[in-house]
Amino acid sequence: MRTVIFQSVRDQILRMMGWNPAVVSALQLERCVAFMQCNTRQGWEYGFFPEWTVLEERTPVSQVIAYEQAGQTKMGEIAAVYPYQPDALRDLADGSGRRMAYTLGSDGITILDDLPASGTAWVRFRLQFPRFSTAIYAGGISPIAGYVVMWPNNSTDEQQGGDCYMATQDAQGAWSWVLQPFPAILEQFVVMKTMADLLRTEAQPERAAAYEADAADEIIRVWRAEGGQQQLLQRTRFRGCY
Repeated sequence: MRTVIFQSVRDQILRMMGWNPAVVSALQLERCVAFMQCNTRQGWEYGFFPEWTVLEERTPVSQVIAYEQAGQTKMGEIAAVYPYQPDALRDLADGSGRRMAYTLGSDGITILDDLPASGTAWVRFRLQFPRFSTAIYAGGISPIAGYVVMWPNNSTDEQQGGDCYMATQDAQGAWSWVLQPFPAILEQFVVMKTMADLLRTEAQPERAAAYEADAADEIIRVWRAEGGQQQLLQRTRFRGCY
């Protein structure tokens, strides 16, 4: 996935609002990042963009594929399930690939069709959307699963300064920080949509409406450019923040 530094996008928005990133108030910063989080998720879930939609083979247990499996990518929304990899590739190419029937539940994906002889199925799904934070990482903190921090630019750690990371723990109990990538193709959409949200909080509805309209045009442009170039016409309905 092509990415940009989270802090660079955040600071661009702050400056466009006329707020100096070096002395911005805690409330202004929290509002900015909260809106950025919401709008990134909106853009991320607008469609099954090729950059964060993957295809992986999975082993079901009693016909159920868990959303999270040790050593496997965590699943976001499910696009389709196939008996074999070539079916997925044909489905993307011309819609002729065979799909398997399934239902979604709290425990995972329940396959309704008979599994192939391999005992596996191929799942096409969207990666989980990235999480952002106003909290700055400080050495020596005790990790909590799911806790998100932003790495400072003056850090000597291996993490990239200005990006956000989530604390995760593997099956053996080892902790690590996982990068929360900011997708480059959503940068302008998030900037314009967040500007609209912030301007509304500043009682500037006319300017907010203009940015809102530009954001709506931008996400359609991105979808046509990114999805249309690979003839990926499937997309989800545009949803608000939740």
